[in-house]
Amino acid sequence: MKKDHKKKDNILCKVICFICCYWWVYYIGELFILFFFFIVAHLVTTAGARMDIGIWCGIWFVLTQAWGVTLGVLAERVTARWHLQAAEPVAPKPANQARPTPKQLNRKFASWVEYDSQSAHAVMYSSLGLWLSPHLPSGLVFSSLIMVWIPAICQTMLCLALGLLGLGNLGTALLLSQGRRFAARILFAFAWGGGSLACVAEAAVMLKRGDSGYFIASMFVSAIFFAVVMVSLCMFPRFHSFRIFTTSLVLHWHAGALFSGLYFAKRYPGTCPDGECSSETKARRFAFGSWCNIAAFQVSMCLLFELKYRATLRRAHEMTRADAKSYDEVWKTFVADESKLKALSGLVDAYKAAMAGAEKRSKRQAAPSVGALFEGAYALQPLVVAKAEAISGEAGVAYGSTKTVARAFQKAWRSYGGDYRRLCDVVRVSIAFETIDELTACLERIVADDELELIPQGLEKCRFDPEYAPNGPGQFVGYRDLQLGATFKSAETRAQGLDQHIVEIQLHLRVFEAIKKGHVTVGLPVLARMALLRTGSGHRTYVSCRNLRCS
Repeated sequence: MKKDHKKKDNILCKVICFICCYWWVYYIGELFILFFFFIVAHLVTTAGARMDIGIWCGIWFVLTQAWGVTLGVLAERVTARWHLQAAEPVAPKPANQARPTPKQLNRKFASWVEYDSQSAHAVMYSSLGLWLSPHLPSGLVFSSLIMVWIPAICQTMLCLALGLLGLGNLGTALLLSQGRRFAARILFAFAWGGGSLACVAEAAVMLKRGDSGYFIASMFVSAIFFAVVMVSLCMFPRFHSFRIFTTSLVLHWHAGALFSGLYFAKRYPGTCPDGECSSETKARRFAFGSWCNIAAFQVSMCLLFELKYRATLRRAHEMTRADAKSYDEVWKTFVADESKLKALSGLVDAYKAAMAGAEKRSKRQAAPSVGALFEGAYALQPLVVAKAEAISGEAGVAYGSTKTVARAFQKAWRSYGGDYRRLCDVVRVSIAFETIDELTACLERIVADDELELIPQGLEKCRFDPEYAPNGPGQFVGYRDLQLGATFKSAETRAQGLDQHIVEIQLHLRVFEAIKKGHVTVGLPVLARMALLRTGSGHRTYVSCRNLRCS
């Protein structure tokens, strides 16, 4: 737990420092742009040419947005050099370590966020998105600081709403740091929903008072923005919430800059006699410049995140290319051999028959909490391994261990949005064979065993199917095996109340397992050996790739 707190503090400090440095780099670049802008404006004025103030405002808006895009691209190019292209070594499983209690596991699960630096960008595009990112608390704090200057140009009601919104953001960050994610989402929804209602109320007051239509339109745009963020992040966080948030954020600031610029351009003529502008005109000009700056900064940050995410996916693909080629080369030897292809067809038919006879039930755990799930898994694991050794026969080698807590939490939050009941591989066992016929015989023994009750699942779990696409969506390595979900209903498991716990049984061929473990055997083709010499352990590459994709 102390280690997690250190990681959280370290990430928070890094993010705040990065945002502050990024802002200063943007501001310094903007000063240069402003300098050249004034030079051009001076040259145009001294030449006797007259340009409408609206054109100058449009030029300034385009320049700031162009600088924001340029900064985002440059930042991605510079930070890309910090990442290594090789797969990181897989950390060994902790040995002789005291197991956490169910209560400790429940508390740790509730406060989980993505600490892995490889997944820093991909986590915002998967599962609960921003709510799993360690960047969110620092982003909320930073957004609260940005709101400090806004009340200076707003009316009383909106000032109060923005103040409450800033406090809501700070409270959300505090709740997230304490692991109370659900309470944080409720507070965030109330704060941003209140901001939306306040904007509508302020627009109604402005309309009754007869204020400018630009201000009223800006208020309605802000109300829509607050409502969209509240709905997407709090109610439907898994439906592309990060992209919806960033898009609405950019559109909101762009709309504000547009309305502010139109209002300034309309009221500018006649307000600067003899080149000296009134204080009201200066305030309007400052407001327009501020909207442009914030819009450009948001464009730059959102573009940087998107570029980093796409670069991460490309790097993951490059890392797995060699291993995928090795698996494909081995697989070609199977489909090219008529006898092996016939054996594969028999295996697929046996799998389909097994699924047809499986009991119709949902593939979800019955444990009341994640702590109870692991408590049962630790007791069930040795029983399942013993059962696997009994059904593997003389040709098979059985082994297995309980899924680590860290990886189980990763998978539950990254892929399932925190639904731990979908973790059906906490207890897992593997059985490896030399031939397909031996693997098919083991499958038939599993189906015939009265103590093993299979769970129905799709054909995608039978990766020995010749029609299976090993490099399709979600299958980025190309490994082939057969996975079964089952419950173990022996007298001992019934007595301990473990007969409803779903376990995973994996059936492997040793030729594929050799590539996965990074061992070169005589049966591997030449290309597979060369790939192994370049990449090392296939599992190491898989883990790094999985972290990069945040899956």
